[in-house]
Amino acid sequence: MMPLLGTVGHVWSASGAMGLVRALRSRAWQRLRFVQFRIDLEAWEPGPPPAAPLEVRKGMDELRRFRERADTPLPVQFFQDEMRGASRPYLGLWQGEVGHISWLFTTGGDGRRLELIRLGLQDVELDGAFTFRTFRGKGLLSAVEREMLRDAKRDGARFAYTHVEEDNIASIKGVLKTGFAPHGTVTFHRLLGMVWTRWQPATPLELDRPIYALGSQ
Repeated sequence: MMPLLGTVGHVWSASGAMGLVRALRSRAWQRLRFVQFRIDLEAWEPGPPPAAPLEVRKGMDELRRFRERADTPLPVQFFQDEMRGASRPYLGLWQGEVGHISWLFTTGGDGRRLELIRLGLQDVELDGAFTFRTFRGKGLLSAVEREMLRDAKRDGARFAYTHVEEDNIASIKGVLKTGFAPHGTVTFHRLLGMVWTRWQPATPLELDRPIYALGSQ
């Protein structure tokens, strides 16, 4: 009950009454289709760390300080610890200002509310990403993801996954830039509190879509 109440409060603060109505409607019935991306961390090379004016900070202490200083309501992605039990946030900063957040999920305690994938012991998922509009197009998503993958690889993870709604072209470009490759599609259903998903491997026809060619550029 507490995660649901927290979600309602955050959506109300960030989006008002209409946003809350849309959120409640989506919890009653929802069907979404995601592209699942994967990286083999044994073969992945992270490249150099981010350079100024871009910076990546991580940890709950950093996030709490940002939330305490925020003078406007924040999107729900900044409260995944309260809503989904997440514990590993990564913040992307541009010229010292927070412009992006993503969360790293594992098979430990912070992986108990994953909806799109069931992780193996050596798997991680990157989820809960959000970039403020004024900071889009500056490479924050890819820089943050690379830092998350560095940590996951160092911790012994083998595969990393992330999911992007199939019409979110900007985010698809970002994860391809990080080094992710399409692995399949996940269709997500929610009906009156019940949730189920259907995974399908990526077909050659899907992989031939022009957007996926960006991964080789």
